[in-house]
Amino acid sequence: MNVYLMRHGPALETGEAGVSSDAERPLSSEGRRRTAEVAKGLRELGVRPAVCVSSPLRRAAQTAEIAARILRSETEICDELLPGGDAQEFLKWLDGRSAAEVLAVGHMPDLSVLLSLMVCGHAGLRCEFKKAGVAGVQCDTLPRAGTGCLLWLLTPAMLRTIAKGA
Repeated sequence: MNVYLMRHGPALETGEAGVSSDAERPLSSEGRRRTAEVAKGLRELGVRPAVCVSSPLRRAAQTAEIAARILRSETEICDELLPGGDAQEFLKWLDGRSAAEVLAVGHMPDLSVLLSLMVCGHAGLRCEFKKAGVAGVQCDTLPRAGTGCLLWLLTPAMLRTIAKGA
């Protein structure tokens, strides 16, 4: 199984345009555009997830919806991807999936913890995900702590460049 970990795209801040809570923060217009370009870069890399799963927070769900439209995937909400979620519980959630590829949209620093757990078996590795940045992790078996191999960690700028080269 290949698991792609994606940070949500750039979003409005609380207080902007009537946004009253962190959970309600939508993607900005620039965030929607950049997320679409990143998804096009993923498509050029051959990323074909069966499902784009996301945190229920609005900005993550919108990011997953844009990616799913471009990558021709289904969407699903997963509470384990909420900020402060349990990375082990997300791995258990993945265990119930038969898909060969899954794109998971979440938040920092949780994505760094999840990547570290998948690749190193513990949460000690710290990786920075820029907004709309993506890491590709290959698991020869179902994802378990320490069984993943980091294929790449790409910034949004890199993925947009890949999309433009298509």
